[in-house]
Amino acid sequence: PFTGVEYNPQTEEPLYFGGSSVAFTMREGVFPNLAPTAAISSPAAGSNWTTADTVFFDASASVDPDGDALAITWWDNATGFLTAATSFGAQLAAGDHNITAFADDGHGHNVSASVLVHVAVAQYPPVADISGPAPGSNFTDDDDITFNGATSYDPNLADTLSYAWSSDLDGPLGASPIVVVRLSIGTHTVTLRVTDSTGRGGNATVQVVVRLGDVPPSPAISSPNPGTAYHSNIPVEFNASGTTDPDSPALTYEWLVDGLSVAAGPVAMHTMAEGPHTVTLRVSDGRKTAQLDVSLVVGGPLDLPPKFLSISPRNGTVLSGLAVLNGTMDVDPVGPVRFVEFRVEGGDWLSALNTVAWTGVLDTTLYPNGPVNITFRASDGKSATETVRTYLIDNPFVNAPPSVEVLTPRPGAVVRGTVTVAGSVDDPDTADASVEFRVDSGPWQNASMTSSNAWSASFETAGLENGPVVVEVRAFDGLNYSALAVLTVNVDNPQTRGGFLPGLEGAAALGALGAAAWGREARRRREAE
Repeated sequence: PFTGVEYNPQTEEPLYFGGSSVAFTMREGVFPNLAPTAAISSPAAGSNWTTADTVFFDASASVDPDGDALAITWWDNATGFLTAATSFGAQLAAGDHNITAFADDGHGHNVSASVLVHVAVAQYPPVADISGPAPGSNFTDDDDITFNGATSYDPNLADTLSYAWSSDLDGPLGASPIVVVRLSIGTHTVTLRVTDSTGRGGNATVQVVVRLGDVPPSPAISSPNPGTAYHSNIPVEFNASGTTDPDSPALTYEWLVDGLSVAAGPVAMHTMAEGPHTVTLRVSDGRKTAQLDVSLVVGGPLDLPPKFLSISPRNGTVLSGLAVLNGTMDVDPVGPVRFVEFRVEGGDWLSALNTVAWTGVLDTTLYPNGPVNITFRASDGKSATETVRTYLIDNPFVNAPPSVEVLTPRPGAVVRGTVTVAGSVDDPDTADASVEFRVDSGPWQNASMTSSNAWSASFETAGLENGPVVVEVRAFDGLNYSALAVLTVNVDNPQTRGGFLPGLEGAAALGALGAAAWGREARRRREAE
């Protein structure tokens, strides 16, 4: 028997119960339908996913107290309706999603349950791609091979890419999408590694075959030699003239000292500091380069003869007036230059001012116009160096008057009869000077030129009184007369009884003889008549 009863307000039905182990309910009248309970067992609330994930949606835990069949529909606050199914799988776009499952029992009850999930953008590794060269391509070791990885890409467009090329024989080749390299002889597996900004990476490989192409040069150094003594102030000859290349006639040469480029060409000169050095020769035929090293030790400086570095004016320059001559000497710390001097055509040495940078002044008006050789000399006290320059002196013409000299007779000489006077004439401007003379201020008379610089003249003393007679001589060059050369001689002609001088006495005798002869001829004619 039931021992009690209670009222159920939800169902509006009585609930009977008793003190025994048996109890039951009984409905009477019209009973209402109850609402179902919606439940989402997947995805879990607050879970995180990526756009690459397939999210499993499950609402199978939803129940209906009346046992009604439930219709489940799914909705996303970001995209709207998803599907109508108890469970399914789908991918979601990146972002935060509020997922809601609705349960409908078909009796007017439609209940829901919701979960929040976060979806991140999925990260994919980049795709490495080598578009060239084609696998198995053949090249020579002279060829510039282009490896192209520019077609590589990343599915995540915002990611940046870095590139690394390498050869299993030659190692790293470059770090750009496209590299141009020369490879050693052999079969190479070239790998492109592409890495994105998240650290994900991808690889691609290509195999190429490289064979021998151009034969490289064979460098040879005949100088410098390791056993030769060199000095820090004497240039060392670099000589690679023995270098050969069997298939390349045109070669380029580069010389390096201790890794620094110092000269070019098969033969060069270079001065090195005191101490050990490594001289490197690099020879290229335009396709391949070969090098050779030589080690040597350079000693301290030697005392060298003075060396002119420059002389100005340059050879052939026209000089006039006061010409400035200058130049420079090589610095020699062991034997410094003590003096610099110069001279013209073997004349006296003229001193220059200073030594390393020296200057001299030459008065060119002291020399005739025309070519002139000037010798420059420098001395360090132990040795001297001379060098010659040729210049052209060209000063405006200034006539130099001639000069004349009487050489015979001597001053004060006693003369009689016909007197011959002779001497010399000099004119620096011309060889055509003439000489004139006069006796006791008489008229000027021309002397005879016996050579370009010698003259002579004669005069009679018969018409002169005995005693001192002044003879004056002058030279003329067409523009100027010389200074007078004056000679005083003593005339001493003997006196005759008729009072004639010897010369006049002869003349009188000839006159008398002529008069007598004329008288005899006149008488002969008269007798003939």
